[in-house]
Amino acid sequence: MKVTDLFARVPLFASLTDSERAVIVEAATFRACRRGERIVSQGEAGDAFFVVVRGRVSVSVSSPEGREVVLSTLGEGEHFGEMALLEDATRSASVTTTERTDVVILTRTAFFSLLR
Repeated sequence: MKVTDLFARVPLFASLTDSERAVIVEAATFRACRRGERIVSQGEAGDAFFVVVRGRVSVSVSSPEGREVVLSTLGEGEHFGEMALLEDATRSASVTTTERTDVVILTRTAFFSLLR
């Protein structure tokens, strides 16, 4: 599946044309991740949005007792970090790959430069 098609599955970008999504994809960067790699950590500054191109990630939070609690697992075409595009807030969860995973990353800076 093409990356522009993956962005079409994201509600924030679903109403855009293919050519508009292509501009967004050009502004994004590609990252290949190893199995077990932490992509974002709970509590860190959020400044990017991610779409899973291939592979799987687990979304987790730390419990009050310090244990990791898995909230969900995301795969191809699913996304995380959308609030980082819109708000200057910390990450509410950690995201870790469960297998070799490729993601496309759109930073807040790139997103807002496209809006101008």
